[in-house]
Amino acid sequence: MIFVSLITTIFFVFSGCHSCAEKKETQEQASKMFKENMEKDFIGKPSPDFTLPDIDGGMFTLSEYSDNKYLVIDFWGSWCSFCIAEFPEMKRYYEKYRSKVEFIGIDIDDGVLRWKHAVKKHELPWLQLRDDQTIPKNSPRYLFGIYLFPTTIILAPDKTVLYLFKGETPELYKTLDELLN
Repeated sequence: MIFVSLITTIFFVFSGCHSCAEKKETQEQASKMFKENMEKDFIGKPSPDFTLPDIDGGMFTLSEYSDNKYLVIDFWGSWCSFCIAEFPEMKRYYEKYRSKVEFIGIDIDDGVLRWKHAVKKHELPWLQLRDDQTIPKNSPRYLFGIYLFPTTIILAPDKTVLYLFKGETPELYKTLDELLN
């Protein structure tokens, strides 16, 4: 729980709240939501909706995504060696199943320039979003209670959560093969 407090403290130091009381109240609400969501079982339930900026300056809202494909949502950061290590295999699976599944990368805890540099450096061809956590109620990291990286979630075409993988694991790729073959 120290990690959760540290993350929320860092977030709110840079959040731009107008007063200390507002900052403290927002921090407490976000911390409570994050803790509650860490303990939730999302499997078989509708995914929480969120809106995030994409790498080209547009906005992506999950509920507005209308392709009838499975979604693989990968939470990563350029600072996470395990996240970077999984990119080559993820790229292979993206190419293998791109007609049946859409991959979405969500960067956590990187500044805009570092995020864009990492996407370019690692040649990530799928949709890239950035969770800057300025609005915790809309942050997928908070909504899903994600504290371990990488975390990868597979959604059905109707946006029901099918699988949630914490850490780099070959189970993700076995599951994709079983689901999409």
